Amino acid sequence: MKAVGITAEYNPMHTGHIWQMGEARRLSGADCTVVVMSGDFVQRGAPAVYDKYTRAKAALTGGADLVLELPVVYAVSSAEMFALGAIRTLAALNVSCVSFGSESTDLSLMRRIASFLACEPAVYREYIAKAMRQGASFPAAREEALVQVFCHNSGEAVPSSLIPEDAVRRLLRSPNDILGIEYMKAAEREHCSCEFVPVRRIGARHDAAALTLPEVTREGTPGELSASAIREQILRASRDGKIPDPAVLSCIAPGLSESVRRKEILPLSPEDFRQVLYAKIEDILYRYGYSKACAAQELTQYEDIPESVAMRIARLFDPAYSMDEFIDTVKTRNVTRANVARGLTHILLEIRKQAAEKYRGGLPYVRVLGFTKTGQRYLHECAREAPCPVITKTADFGDLFAEDRHAANLYRQIYAAAGGRLMPDEFRAGIIRL
Repeated sequence: MKAVGITAEYNPMHTGHIWQMGEARRLSGADCTVVVMSGDFVQRGAPAVYDKYTRAKAALTGGADLVLELPVVYAVSSAEMFALGAIRTLAALNVSCVSFGSESTDLSLMRRIASFLACEPAVYREYIAKAMRQGASFPAAREEALVQVFCHNSGEAVPSSLIPEDAVRRLLRSPNDILGIEYMKAAEREHCSCEFVPVRRIGARHDAAALTLPEVTREGTPGELSASAIREQILRASRDGKIPDPAVLSCIAPGLSESVRRKEILPLSPEDFRQVLYAKIEDILYRYGYSKACAAQELTQYEDIPESVAMRIARLFDPAYSMDEFIDTVKTRNVTRANVARGLTHILLEIRKQAAEKYRGGLPYVRVLGFTKTGQRYLHECAREAPCPVITKTADFGDLFAEDRHAANLYRQIYAAAGGRLMPDEFRAGIIRL
């Protein structure tokens, strides 16, 4: 049985995701669609708007056959670590075809850049270091380094193969293409001989804001709102005690849309977790006698928090800030908002560098959230050959996924405190079967 793999957050799942899933299956000729999905926290350093079980069910209803959870340490990391976890998870179940949304679908250029990045030659590292010393953020420094290499014959390319600068810049400013490059880079480093199937992204741009609401989306077509814009509208309506506009609901996956309309599920935002996060930071400051330097040293033990960011967190912390205000206060010219948000999420979830190293070293497990009959057959074919435990019964592996268990427990507690029902814990939720 041939499977195509997709890595996603479905935050929330919308009609564009359903369309992409169908295209991935059509273009790859696969019999089974395997989705690796972030759990209750996502890569931008925030809680998912809806819990992982709600989103996994939406994925299965929308065309997935097997939904696996991307461990939280990978899910809330940089694009590089995120992609590494995804490729390892798909490879563990022998998924040799990987599909992703793409603004350009320029597979040749993506492969070329990915192969170069997989090696990280000295000339590239030198360009990165120089740009960052001059105050550039890492994404900007990487763009300039790759432009020098591929467009100006500065270390890797030969004159006959130089690439137009606008093509490279356009690719590196396209979020889906960047992730595609990271998947290819991870596959090369992991020695996975994957086939890659890009699906051209249509409809709203990734994370595009909703300036005005579109017309109601026709069923079966990608909507005109990005996941970011949909989240914004859902959270705004929830704060006002209202149901989102019909134009918003029409962009969401049908089954999920109905649950939202009936107010059967409650959306969560970063602000819902603010008090817990701030209590942790306050506790660190208190334990070190409010010494900013000592507290900052403790903060550097968390994943993705360098000394400069740790010092800014300790020095600028003020419980009067909203989450957005605090992130904007801590970020700098060369430390992006997403970097700060991920670092704060690691504090919230107690993800320290030592724990992250375990996941860098290898995939500890594959966690199954749900499947259809087709997905169950595929899982049965592949699970016995997997290089790590495949978790379908969590009671047998409780200690193995401690970080995900902690993240899920925190999410369900905040959900209940915000006015939702107390969801089943990780040992009682069970696998979703469709």
